[in-house]
Parts: sequence; structure tokens; C-alpha cells
Amino acid sequence: MFRGAQTLNAVAAGAAFVVLVHLGQSAFGLPRRRALAVAGLASIYPAVLLQSGFEWPESVFVATFAGCSVLAWSFLRRPSAPAAAALGAATAFLYAVHPRGLSMVVATAGLLTVVAVQQRRHAGAATAGVAALGAGVAITTAVHAASRAALWADGTGPASIGLAERLTNPAIWSELALRAAGQLWYLTVVSLGLAVLGVAFLVSMAAGRRSAPDVPGSPQRGLAVYLLVTMGAMAFASVLQITTHTRVDHLVYGRYNEGFLPVLLVAGGAWLLGPARAQARLGVALGTVAAILLLATVVVTGNGPAAFYGDIAGINVLGALMMDRIDPDHLDVVVVTVVALIAVIALAVVSLRRPAVAATLVGMAFLASAVDLERRVTAPVADVANHTYVLAPQVDQFADAGVPVSYDLAAHDLLAANRYQFQLMERPFVFFDSAAGEEPVSGVVIASRSWGEGREAGRMVFAEPHHDQALWIVEPAEPADPAPV
Repeated sequence: MFRGAQTLNAVAAGAAFVVLVHLGQSAFGLPRRRALAVAGLASIYPAVLLQSGFEWPESVFVATFAGCSVLAWSFLRRPSAPAAAALGAATAFLYAVHPRGLSMVVATAGLLTVVAVQQRRHAGAATAGVAALGAGVAITTAVHAASRAALWADGTGPASIGLAERLTNPAIWSELALRAAGQLWYLTVVSLGLAVLGVAFLVSMAAGRRSAPDVPGSPQRGLAVYLLVTMGAMAFASVLQITTHTRVDHLVYGRYNEGFLPVLLVAGGAWLLGPARAQARLGVALGTVAAILLLATVVVTGNGPAAFYGDIAGINVLGALMMDRIDPDHLDVVVVTVVALIAVIALAVVSLRRPAVAATLVGMAFLASAVDLERRVTAPVADVANHTYVLAPQVDQFADAGVPVSYDLAAHDLLAANRYQFQLMERPFVFFDSAAGEEPVSGVVIASRSWGEGREAGRMVFAEPHHDQALWIVEPAEPADPAPV
């Protein structure tokens, strides 16, 4: 199953590259060689390249977001019922992959509605798209509800984080502003300014100043507005999701926005390699430098320097870690900002005369950083799970096949619980909570080292050497002697 997930992610990452090439060439007007170059650059951005090795849906999300962008372009170019239905279905699938895809659901519904209203002859096609979108979202919602009912005893699943309540609560608006500044700072510095160029390119498209060679204005303007709205809404949803923080990475969270970043990087590459004047290039570069300085100031002063010491889930902020190698428990915003500023200024100077060289330097920086981050961050994370949790194989030595495993929530260890369930998937895995007075449902128990103290029938047969997780075997109680007649 794990290898299957990795294979799927690898296929998705490869498919994303192909789709990004098509987007750059068809929608953004790049010659094929340059479209290949900027798509390659976006595909080796560290968080895109390295997350394909993890068993989660980020690579599928990146590929699907890029696919929805291309399908929206195809529909705007030649509106038809099949094109609209494909866009609606793909958008619904993006929502199924991760809830933040809801932003694109709203944007796609808006796009189809606008086409139906403004181009009456295509209203039927747009209606087909809305129908496919609605059906896909309904199926996703039903499957999600069924999964919650099956996976949680009370059928409710995790509690809602209350996005509407957060949005309407003035008491946390300052926190929202800080999180927004942190996430914008992250996108700007980790892309070496290319995200800003991408926004500039899409804004110029929306204003009608750019068009593909074979497609006059309107479809490109529609696509640019669609992408800007979708990306903006997705970024805003990411901010709403993480108003409070329990780890350092929450202050500048990047992973949710990196789902759309490859498309933005392709747009930025199109601007970099396009026919922009030196004055325009210089103006955007100065604006990028000013934005980085302003956002860094807000992030550091608003949160306080001490907030950036502590636990960091590196996979969520890989881009920042490629510039910060000093302390694994400290995200040094000042260091990252200085490195990014030097890079942005150097690239701006080079791009005035040699835009292709500047793009090549960005790609080289991304690739070198990905290699370094694999060694320093992602490989050690995998090693922790692979080499420090060794209890699961011991179960087969003490229990017959098919015997359930009872796991004590009072000793819950997230990495351990997830890994044990994966390794023991052939056995029923049942949770109980000894802190609430509950008893295990089987004689094979994973709990803390102290769980069996005072239990005459229980014996600890194995304990994790580095974690408070132990395998206990509970012998069935012997029948009581019959009462004398």
C-alpha cells in the first residue's frame, strides 16, 4: 500500500510537469522550449519534488490544480458541454483530495455562471459544468460522511474548526493579519521572488496586456481572473485554518499554498522570460524587495523573536529551511530574509540582460536545495519512523493470526499509532482508554510500560527502546473453582 501511494505520487508529479508545460505554452504564450524550462523549474521546487515521497495527497493536489487550470483555459477558449463537465468534475476531485480545494469549487462555479450569463449561447454548456461540479461535490460529501461514521465510534469525527466563527470574531483579526503576513512572506522568499512575478504576470493578463499568439484577449483575461481569485481564496482559507499556533511552522505555514505555487511559478517564469522592459523588471524587483522587508518586519515584531524557537514540522516549511541551516529548533526569519534579498537582487540584475540565465540560476538553486533538504530533513523524518518504532513485528511472535490488537489511547503516540496500524493491517486494531476506566478487548495490548502494573494476568513482553510504548499479553482469567455441593 505504501509503495502504491509512492508510485501514485510519482506519477502525479510527472503528470503535473506535462500539464504545466501545456499551460505555459498554450495559455501563457511561451515557446515550447521556454514552457519546458519553466515547467521544469516549477517541478523541482523543493516542496513539490520532495513531497512526492510521502504517503499523502500533496502531489495529487498539485497535479489536479494544474489540470483544473488547463481545463478552465480549454473551456474559456472553446466553450462546450464536455469541456465544462470535465472542468466541473476535476474541480470536485480537487475538493475530494483536500478540503482547501473548496476555494476552486467556488471559483469554478463563479466562472461557469459568468459564462452562462454573459454568453447566452453557451449557457447549456455551462449548466453541464455546474451539474458535474455539483454531483462531484455531493459524492465527495457523502463519502466523507460515510467515512466519518465508519472511522469514529460516535460517527462525528474531528470537531469543526469553525472557520465562519473565526472570520466574524474581531478578537482574532490581529492573529489573522499576522498569519497572512507570515504566509505571504514565506511564498515570496522561498520562491526567490518568482511568486511576485507570477502575480504581476496574471494581473497583466487580466488587464488584457498579454495574450497567446493564436488567442486574442478575452479567454486569457478570464483565465487570469479565475486563477487570481482561486489562489487568493485558497491563501485566505489557509490563513483561516491556522489562526493559533502550537508549532513554529504555523507562524509562516507554507504547505497549503504550495498546492497552487507551481502554477504561479510557471506564470512567474513566463514574466521573467517574456518581453518585459528593463524599467518594468526593475520596478517589480524593487517592489519585491520592499514587500519582503515589510512582511519580515511584521512577522518578527508581531510574533516576537522567541516565538520562532520550538518544534518545527519541517515538511510544512521546506522552502524556508533551504535557507536556514543553523538550528533545527529555530526558524531564523532574519537569516532567511537576508538570503532571499541577496538572491532576489542578484537575479534582478542578471535578468536585465540575461533572463534565461536568471531562470537557470533559480532552477539550480531549487534543485540543490531539494537535494540538501532530502538529506537534512525528509530522510531523517522517515528514519525516525523506520528505525525507532520496532514493536509491531513482535506481535506475530506472541499472538495467533487474526487476534485483535488493543491500543491504549492513554499512551497515545501519533507516529507509533499510525505506524502500528499500517504494519498490523491484517489484524483488527481496536482503541480503548485506560484513563477512562476502559479495558482492552483482546489479550494483545499496546500501552505504556506502566500499564500492567497491578495486573496479575498481564506481562510485558516487549518495550520500545526509545518510546513509552510496550506490548503486553493478558492471559485469560482462569475459571473459578466450582462451589462445593
